[in-house]
Amino acid sequence: MKVGLPAACSRRTFAALDPPCSVNLHKTGILLISAFVIFLAGAGFWLVREFEQPLPARLRAVDAHARRWMWIHAWMLPGTVTSVWAVASLVRILRADHGGILATIGFAAFASGCLAMLASLAFGLTATPRAARETVRTNSVPLAYQRRHRVASALYVAHMLLSYATFAMLGGAMLKGSLFPAWLGWTGVVSGAVGFVGFVVAHGGPFGPPIIAHSFGLLVGIVVLIRQ
Repeated sequence: MKVGLPAACSRRTFAALDPPCSVNLHKTGILLISAFVIFLAGAGFWLVREFEQPLPARLRAVDAHARRWMWIHAWMLPGTVTSVWAVASLVRILRADHGGILATIGFAAFASGCLAMLASLAFGLTATPRAARETVRTNSVPLAYQRRHRVASALYVAHMLLSYATFAMLGGAMLKGSLFPAWLGWTGVVSGAVGFVGFVVAHGGPFGPPIIAHSFGLLVGIVVLIRQ
């Protein structure tokens, strides 16, 4: 199956890559870093004390900080989309570097998780502000919103778990090839395993911020650009 990269991209160090391969790596590095930065442009404005309270208080905080809430989601949506694009580009490189099935499964997991996250973010961008206004007006959280909120929360959980699984699979794919340093592959494997288990045990906790889903990509992007 064609993967979009010349065969010469395989089994080389960054410095020894042919120009077409080097360009692909450079673009991938930029995409991975850009995805993190775009997502952070929104996530960096998250108010932990206000937005992570029980649902009634959270909705009142959303109404009080409506512009901030919209800003956060308006950036996290394109950040998530860019991250899928970036990981797809990385996976093409890994498949050409003997990453094979691990890279493919990793991308499938990440894309599925990001699709779930996009649905959750779209819900937060549209339904949550309306529910916030109604909660302030009636002093009661709409029942229909409570049901849909549980679904959106489950989608977020799926996104985080699949993202951690992706770290491990992409790290494993790197270890099977020769293009990426072994320490980077092991970082993906270990951080993915620890993150997955930690998220389940701690019910999110310190493993819950969604920006973490883009952190391994940021590290890979930095390594790519530095080592070229």
